Amino acid sequence: MLDVRAVVVLHLVIVAGCDCGADLGECGNGVLEPGESCDDGNGVETDDCPANCRLSSSDIDGDGFVPPEDCNDRLDSVHPGAPEVPCDGIDNDCSDDTPDCDQPAPDSGAAPDSSVPDAGDSGAGGDACQPRFDVCGDCEDQDCDDRDSPCDPEASIAFLPAAPRPGGNLTIEASAPTGYAWVLLKVVSPAGTEQWLGCPDCVRGADGGFVWSFQVANLVVGGYTVTFTQGNVDDDPDEGSPVLCAAIEVRP
Repeated sequence: MLDVRAVVVLHLVIVAGCDCGADLGECGNGVLEPGESCDDGNGVETDDCPANCRLSSSDIDGDGFVPPEDCNDRLDSVHPGAPEVPCDGIDNDCSDDTPDCDQPAPDSGAAPDSSVPDAGDSGAGGDACQPRFDVCGDCEDQDCDDRDSPCDPEASIAFLPAAPRPGGNLTIEASAPTGYAWVLLKVVSPAGTEQWLGCPDCVRGADGGFVWSFQVANLVVGGYTVTFTQGNVDDDPDEGSPVLCAAIEVRP
């Protein structure tokens, strides 16, 4: 009997805090039900609402959170505690304390590899970070515009792999929207060795596509597959460095 009474008392305390009404709905489940004036289910007393409650009936996206705690009530993937997606331009977890590089980040001075020839480099010498290209979604500022470029799958370049030829030539056929594109390859040998290969020139896409050939040095040739990872095109590279580097990965 003691255990039963303890459970009943606890239930009454929660109901009183939620102002749910007479036996209508279950408080604290994050869903506003008939008879409830609030219900955010977060158990926080310091958010202008009693524990398990929220002074609002609005939860448009149905994620169990409402404004102002939910900083975007149109996206169910955005709410307190949601996983932060790097560099997507959205504050997924509604927290300014989470590093997500959605805001312009300090210049990292990074470039994928100093051995990549002419991949948009503005010239020899000078600053450690020179405008080159920007690999999207890696939270690095390769092109020195004070932020990382977001990946844009709608503008991505489609690459068609071709088998490596004896002698080390790796040929990639690509088709893209009309515009200029920089190309960057990362080749991974069967032993796990990585090597970056850069396209030295800017080429214009066409309906028939175009072909790049790269000399694969010091790596085992044969048995490689080519996978497109990220890319974009710059319609007018004369205005500055390309928006994004087209990157594909070559693995055995």
